[in-house]
Amino acid sequence: LHRVQDCLWAGLACLASAALAPEDLANPPLRDAPPAPSKYWTGGLGVEKSLLDLVHPEDKEEVGFEPTTEGLARALLGALKRGVVAARLRPGTKADATVDFLALHRNLPLQRMEKAGRGAPPGEEPLVSILIVHRDRTKLLTQAVGSALGQDYRNLEVIVVDNGSTGREVKHELDKLEEELRTHTGRMFRLQKTTLGAARNFAAMKARGEYLLFMDDDNVANANEVRVLLTAIRASGADMLAPGNDQFQGTKPPTSDQQSLGRWMPLGPDPSTGFFKDCFGDANHFVSASVFRSLGGFSPAVHPWREDSTGEDWELFARATLQGYHVQVVPFPLYWYRRSASSLGHVSSGQLYRGRTRGPYTQAVPQSLEPLLRLVQGLHHGIQEAHVEQAHHMKMQDLLSTLLCQQFKSLTSTKKEPMEWNLVVNGNFTQGKNGMAEAWTSYGEGYSWFVPSDGYLSMESLEGGGRVMGALQSLLIRHADRVPLLVGARSRAEIDHHSELHADYSLYIDLEYDDGSFSYGYMLPFRGAAEWQTVTGVIFPARPVRMVHMHCMFRYRRGSAHFDDVYIRPLTARDVCLAENATAFEDAATSKRHKKSVAVYRYTYHTELLLPHGQHSGG
Repeated sequence: LHRVQDCLWAGLACLASAALAPEDLANPPLRDAPPAPSKYWTGGLGVEKSLLDLVHPEDKEEVGFEPTTEGLARALLGALKRGVVAARLRPGTKADATVDFLALHRNLPLQRMEKAGRGAPPGEEPLVSILIVHRDRTKLLTQAVGSALGQDYRNLEVIVVDNGSTGREVKHELDKLEEELRTHTGRMFRLQKTTLGAARNFAAMKARGEYLLFMDDDNVANANEVRVLLTAIRASGADMLAPGNDQFQGTKPPTSDQQSLGRWMPLGPDPSTGFFKDCFGDANHFVSASVFRSLGGFSPAVHPWREDSTGEDWELFARATLQGYHVQVVPFPLYWYRRSASSLGHVSSGQLYRGRTRGPYTQAVPQSLEPLLRLVQGLHHGIQEAHVEQAHHMKMQDLLSTLLCQQFKSLTSTKKEPMEWNLVVNGNFTQGKNGMAEAWTSYGEGYSWFVPSDGYLSMESLEGGGRVMGALQSLLIRHADRVPLLVGARSRAEIDHHSELHADYSLYIDLEYDDGSFSYGYMLPFRGAAEWQTVTGVIFPARPVRMVHMHCMFRYRRGSAHFDDVYIRPLTARDVCLAENATAFEDAATSKRHKKSVAVYRYTYHTELLLPHGQHSGG
């Protein structure tokens, strides 16, 4: 649709069906061609002596369509399924085709202007008023005024309204700018501080132009903005136009080779989308002066505590759309939009902003539905806030990973241990004999050990749920410092599910310290799924550790469980810093068959901070 609008508004010789009304097609300016009804439209030209009449008879069915919504839909669907057919010219028409085509489209904009009944006659240039409201930003204002005075369209006036600027230096700069405006048929007015909408209404009241172009005082207009907008509004018969923009930052004006930080194009007059998001346009827009006055101008938004809010342009566009005015988009970036954290949109009340933009919709529905509009708008705002909060949380997690990495590097040895280093002996259960895994003793009623193609430890409690089963390995560690310990294992099970994770089916760890004291009950519980589940956690010992007692625990459950890849080792800087490399972590398995990196302090999977005495951190 934007491409179609692009053609018509620019006055180019190309098809522009979306911007044409059926009555425009009644008298096409073809040479010696009486108007006649047509079975088909092609590109919106629904007459026999039109482009379709230049098409080869065998191709008409492929490129034409009945002038109905259903006919157009069928034609578009067929093109999507079969592809677009390149129609051939009717034999003997090639010499006349270009002349007919250009003559038709050369006159369409003029016909449209005549039907609109607005604007100066063709060949005359109506007066355009460029309106700029300013406060305390004279350096940026000078750039905006310079771009307004530098337009390649000459019949214009520039009006600046100062909205209560303060300071002697600002006043001095405004005096100089006012002198320059007087030499270019411009004017300046100075007001006591009021709302932005009220100040813009004052500027419009002082304007003498037939059309109004509103600009922010930090915008920089392209030299052709007025000319393109004037051509578009007269050719399309629109009441209001919203152009696109390129974006930049800084206090200096954009250069001729300025790289855009982003390009914004408004969607246009969609009232459904416009209730939730400003899809209509920006404060920089073009409007017929008579239409602006009939709309009553901007909502002044004066509140009891004299607080202003943004959204006056959104509110005006929505009001115009809901009242049936012709609002359109010009799909070109015609000015530079300056990104700034100090703009009114970043510092004004969000509640007032939403209330202001809700106003036109409140007026358009029965009063009984107004609370529903508030509810829907509030729910949408809550969803948006949640998305922002989630994104902020993820950024903070990444920052925390980086900080922990740097801190851990400064506290630990620079020696790099291999990732498969493991203090647990035979943690992958590949060694053993006579049904017993090497280095593992029975806990309770013990376990079963299998070593087919891959080894694992199995426990079954099928006769009631009162059995205690498990495997135990005690490790002599003797670390002089309180080194954090990284622990983990994987397991799968076929059991009667319980409602909560519990120590009864877990990797269960007790610590014995050098001073003879103990900490009991560090645990990593399993959920009991048929597929293998990996758990990993970090223990921060209270004192230097002498021994660690590792339990593969399965008790008071009915069913069977299998354990594999049990490990414990000191946490290293490499473990922490690998969290910055998102491609490295999949799980925490470190056996010979599962040499995958361990990620700690990373939100992409769950790593527990383990607490003693049965306490569970939950994260």
